[in-house]
Amino acid sequence: MKALEVYRDQISPIFVIPKEYLEPIRVQVPKLIEEVFREGIEQEKIEEVDELIDKLRDYIDTLPVFRNVKDSVTSGLTAFSSRNFRSAFITLLNAVEGVVREMFVMQGLGGANEELPTMAEKLRSEKWIRAPTENLIKSLDREKADHALYGEHSDFPETTSRLVILCLLKIARDYVYFKVLRRCLTEITKNPTYSRFRIGELLSLMHDRRKLHVERTFRDGRIFLIITLFSRDVFEFESTGPYWNTVKLLSSKSSARARR
Repeated sequence: MKALEVYRDQISPIFVIPKEYLEPIRVQVPKLIEEVFREGIEQEKIEEVDELIDKLRDYIDTLPVFRNVKDSVTSGLTAFSSRNFRSAFITLLNAVEGVVREMFVMQGLGGANEELPTMAEKLRSEKWIRAPTENLIKSLDREKADHALYGEHSDFPETTSRLVILCLLKIARDYVYFKVLRRCLTEITKNPTYSRFRIGELLSLMHDRRKLHVERTFRDGRIFLIITLFSRDVFEFESTGPYWNTVKLLSSKSSARARR
């Protein structure tokens, strides 16, 4: 992504692209976006766009953060399936902005008039999305100079449309993950060893794997979390979709009293 940062610096804030930089941008940006997309696909362990779409449809029907953008997502996916990639990109980008605002307001983090990067940063810091998702959301911000390049050239609108689909799926998965994680941590605080902890305190430990480490697995409409606290106490949970409202403790190994 370093090359993209270089080109971003070469584009003025008012979207005036110096002529001497125009050709390198045309050549390099499509390749860079394709690389970002492929990296994201590998991270999500999804190889086919049909799988992306199917999994996203499962979420938009059940997650409350999609309630106000469900029609937009459906329309965007229909446009994508019809190979109207430019329309799909614009429609799904509106859905990204809408679902981020919905999540931001729903969690009591502020009003709906905040800028997209600010909301993404706050959602990440409050443990509702992960850092890669924050970065992807920011890359789609309409105020960024290089955003003018997305979907504007006939040789790569399909890739950029896939990028927005991937972004929506990552937001949905992060929301489910952190929703389930909070419920698991609530169960852990019922253990006498951890009863003095609040959920926010436990979440704040995530920056240090030695204090709080989480392994997650999605499988067959279920999510499995293995939570290790202070490198000693291990709790394994299961939650079942599509609503992810309950968690089940599968096993626990508590070896010693926790220390802050």
